[in-house]
Amino acid sequence: MDPSRSASNSQPNIFPSTYDPTNIDSPGFDPETYVTKLLRETRLTQLIDKEQLLTKQIKTLDNEMQTLVYENYNKFISATDTIRQMKKDFKTMEDEMTHLISTMSTINSNNHQIHLTLDNRRQEIRKLTSIHLLLQKLQYLFQLPNKLKEYADDNQYDLAVNTYTKALKALQKYEHIPSFNHIQQTSKETMNNIRDELKSRFDQQQTTSSNVVKLLLQLGESSDYLAQQYLSQNKHRLEQPLALMKQQLIVAENQLGSTSSTISNTVTQQMHPMDILEFVDTSYNSYIKNLHEFVESYELLFIRNSSTVPSSPSIDDEYKERCKHYLEEYLLELYSNYIKFIHDLFQSKYYGQDDDIQLYVRAIDRFLRRSSNDIYKYLLTQHALEKMRLMLDTFLTFAIECRLKFYHLYIDRHFHDQIIELRKSLTIIQTTTTTNEQVQSSSSTENQQLQLNLSQCVDKMLKQLTSDIKITFQNLSTFLNGTEMIGHTGKKNLFVKQFATNHVWNGFFLTLLHRLITYFEHEYTTASNNSTMIRHEQSSPPILLLILSKLILDFDSSSIPYLCTVFEEKFNLILENNQRGDNQKSGSSSIDRSTLTAVQKQFSIIAKQLLKQYICSQGYTLSQMLRKSIETRDWLNTIEPRHVRSMTSNNECCSCCQQSSYLPVRSAWAKAVLSKVENDQRLEDIDRRTWYRLARSDLLRDEYRVLFHELHEDEETTKFIEQSQAKSDNIPVQILHSLASSLLTIFIARTSANGLIGRGRMFVYSTAQFKTLLDIDDNEPCPFTSLLDIGAGDGSVTQRMAGLFQKVYATEISSIMQWRLSNYGYTVLNIEQWGDTKFDVITCLNVLDRCEKPLTLLKKIREHLNPNHGRAIITLVLPFKPYFEYKNDHHPDESIVIKGRLPEEQINEFTLNVFHPLGFRLKKLSRLPYLCEGDMERSYYFLSDYIFVLEVV
Repeated sequence: MDPSRSASNSQPNIFPSTYDPTNIDSPGFDPETYVTKLLRETRLTQLIDKEQLLTKQIKTLDNEMQTLVYENYNKFISATDTIRQMKKDFKTMEDEMTHLISTMSTINSNNHQIHLTLDNRRQEIRKLTSIHLLLQKLQYLFQLPNKLKEYADDNQYDLAVNTYTKALKALQKYEHIPSFNHIQQTSKETMNNIRDELKSRFDQQQTTSSNVVKLLLQLGESSDYLAQQYLSQNKHRLEQPLALMKQQLIVAENQLGSTSSTISNTVTQQMHPMDILEFVDTSYNSYIKNLHEFVESYELLFIRNSSTVPSSPSIDDEYKERCKHYLEEYLLELYSNYIKFIHDLFQSKYYGQDDDIQLYVRAIDRFLRRSSNDIYKYLLTQHALEKMRLMLDTFLTFAIECRLKFYHLYIDRHFHDQIIELRKSLTIIQTTTTTNEQVQSSSSTENQQLQLNLSQCVDKMLKQLTSDIKITFQNLSTFLNGTEMIGHTGKKNLFVKQFATNHVWNGFFLTLLHRLITYFEHEYTTASNNSTMIRHEQSSPPILLLILSKLILDFDSSSIPYLCTVFEEKFNLILENNQRGDNQKSGSSSIDRSTLTAVQKQFSIIAKQLLKQYICSQGYTLSQMLRKSIETRDWLNTIEPRHVRSMTSNNECCSCCQQSSYLPVRSAWAKAVLSKVENDQRLEDIDRRTWYRLARSDLLRDEYRVLFHELHEDEETTKFIEQSQAKSDNIPVQILHSLASSLLTIFIARTSANGLIGRGRMFVYSTAQFKTLLDIDDNEPCPFTSLLDIGAGDGSVTQRMAGLFQKVYATEISSIMQWRLSNYGYTVLNIEQWGDTKFDVITCLNVLDRCEKPLTLLKKIREHLNPNHGRAIITLVLPFKPYFEYKNDHHPDESIVIKGRLPEEQINEFTLNVFHPLGFRLKKLSRLPYLCEGDMERSYYFLSDYIFVLEVV
């Protein structure tokens, strides 16, 4: 394409936009063209509107112009007056300039006449003046040897050196002249004597005056020798304040321990211990300030070139660099000694273990702030500055670690004191129970009081441990108030993240948890080694294992989540499971809690191990008692022995008496075994098919009868029954379970105790039966994604449903069961607040007759059920008999009045008067056996369970 054509084509597009005659704002505006265009292109109404708009704009412009003139009227008048005055002033200035010019011309002419008059004598005066100055210099040089000798005799070495340095250049310039050479040699001998005398004084003095060093430098003495000698001679003087501070620290330490010390009584009386902030300030002022003054004098002598002190030829740039290097090494050595002293100060027993965290942090901040500001005052290289900054960084880390160590010792001391107190209490109880022969006849009130005391011990230990950690978090957050610590390490967010992660979270909290794990593992190991020993030979009562197991579970389930919340609030960070390591980014405000999760798993394992060890220990004792009982003769039927009976240990008798409450007489055991055989036989005789059928289906309403779906016993149900029978026949396991359940009920409810030891597992329906109730096809993916199981208990029933859903939620009132459900990977919700989540399936299995507010619970189910395809499965044991375990009268707050005695009649009542008014519609109805594992009395238990599958109306 032709460029000229392209330019010509583009030009018409630019020109009309700037000089458009129809554009009223264009400089090429043409009114006639504009009006013609309007008449041609617009209608009458638009012309009228345009006219009104133009009229309005013209009036507005006129008003603005008038306003502008009125507002600036006074300025116009003032400007006119100013111009008039300037004209008048300029006229006066012209007259004065004319007079000045005439005066300057007169002065110029007079100056020319004076110059002509004095020109003839000027050269003579200059010559005479130069001769006079030369004579004065010669006289000064001829008198120089005598003056130097007089100054040396009078010990006025500074005047001698100054006089000699003034004449040195002249003597060196004219040394080829014999007379001047003699003067130079004589003066040089005198100055050599002065230099020897000054050097002798310099070497003999421990504290050297800077004036002597100046004179030696002017006399050409080696600056390397002088610099090193000057540094070594001042070292003792500079370290004296530090020695006094160390002495003061010893005095403070001796006040905590023994009064014997190498320090005299007078020194001890004169030195009163200061607080740590005052100590840091005093030591800094007495040591570092002296060091600063010394550095200033050294730099003035050997590095800087002062105008008042003549420079010696031997001090050049190379010498200055070496002197600077000597100073850096010397300064780093002294500063390192001071940092070591500060380390000793912050880890001392008197100052390092002070409870005043505010004063502790202020002392650290004060020291860092002053040190960071002062190190830049020295003429140091970048390498030396980096070393000093590294010392300060190391000190900050060391001070924080000292405080963490103090808090670890503090919490360990509290915890071990409580353990010792608990051991003493349990030993006293055990001894009292063993020696008191009337313990069997003690009242139930005393047993309840004992249970209450043990529960209170666990609560007290848990509260104390949690409170100590919380207070430590609060104290450690004080470090964030140190402005110099934040400024010294970088940005505030970065310092908070590093401090909270490296020191508070990892250095304190996780380390403390590992210390607790180590202690609990030691207790478990000790108990395992003593598992076969007689009970009274063990170092502590066996029930201590049970108490520690309870403590671990409560600490894991309640205290650790609470402490994590406190940590997040105090340090403004978020704990989250981040396996990719994104939290390591500097801008992130989160911390990976995967390590904590692993620690919590260790807590869970140790709690189970302690509980298992306790059960084994008590089981061993019980088995010994059973063996003794079996080996004992039946004195009613046996022949009276004629030989001497072997001696029985008194301790064995006491041990048997102590455990006698668990063992009935021998005939009672026989009756129990016979009863179990009869009960199991009755269970075998039952026709299990009746479990799934309605006895009186004719009593059901027609619309409900057609919705009834009869299920059958499947393989999973049969397997559960067989496992229950095998477990019930295992007598040692049943004895251990009974014993563990009885002891755990001292601290927790019986339902939680059974769930914790895996006793009495429930079975409502199998996975296949659950699919049938929800119409889930095995060949197609499950249409439901989320499940909420209300009152999930130990999670055994939930496990049969969880595999069909992507998200599984559960609620449970027992904290022990909540912990167990969390270990299964289920999301445990608060029993009161479920959030805003809508669930596809909500199961409420045998909860309505065991909850406090059944109607409120049904309303919440209706509110959180997915309205599109959600299903609610409600199971009830009929006839309906409500029972609330956690109230004294066991009556719920909300009662459901159901008419009829037969299950079929109550099904009608529930559907019509409860489910329908609350917005539910019956989708499917069925009947199943509500199975439970048995005990030593029977293999399993069962109740008639009626299944209601509901959907939202």
